[in-house]
Amino acid sequence: MSKRVSKFMDSTCVAVRGDEHIVFAAYNTDLDAFYVPSPNTRIRAVSNKTVMAYAGDQTGGQDLWQQAVKDRTDMYPQYEDEQGNVAYIANYLFSVLHNSTIIRNGPLSLVSCIVAGFDVGKSYIYKVDKTKVDVIDKVTAVGYEEHTAQNYLNQHCNRTIDELTGIMIALGSLTSKGQTDVKHIEVGVLSKGQPIRMISQNDITDYLCSVPSDSSDEYVIG
Repeated sequence: MSKRVSKFMDSTCVAVRGDEHIVFAAYNTDLDAFYVPSPNTRIRAVSNKTVMAYAGDQTGGQDLWQQAVKDRTDMYPQYEDEQGNVAYIANYLFSVLHNSTIIRNGPLSLVSCIVAGFDVGKSYIYKVDKTKVDVIDKVTAVGYEEHTAQNYLNQHCNRTIDELTGIMIALGSLTSKGQTDVKHIEVGVLSKGQPIRMISQNDITDYLCSVPSDSSDEYVIG
């Protein structure tokens, strides 16, 4: 029991939104290093244009993702290219979390998530838990010590967000609270018109060498 609580408490997810790219990062102690991609990844594609990243209970998060994919596939595939697609998924996941909490306090009651993607070429981010859906401007965090991560994100997001900048800011928000073990870090990039692309651990290791401290506003790339 203590091991499961520790894994729940250690999980953090963040997202950084640019006009052309959305970067997701997660600190995930459930990652399986023997499988690439890991079956326990916390960054999941719901559709070609929308991704969710979840913190909290691993079983509940997997269940939430599977319900989102099933709903998109079986019920509303025609909405894929329409305005409101990302918002629809965010509100659907809120309804699942909220209703599950009312019925019973199971694994889903221990999950919060970020939903982000592109609607008609424009990027959007939503923060979702069992109580509400928040529309996010550029950056957000959920999970363990999310306020510390959010403070870092807020400090460094006052710039144009391209792919590299987004990766560096997302990783910095994790390292700002001591989540530095690369074998537990996953990073995904959703670019306009392309499916989610996961960053290799070798590349994550290289990026981590250039992440600025809390007090710095400069990146050292290369």
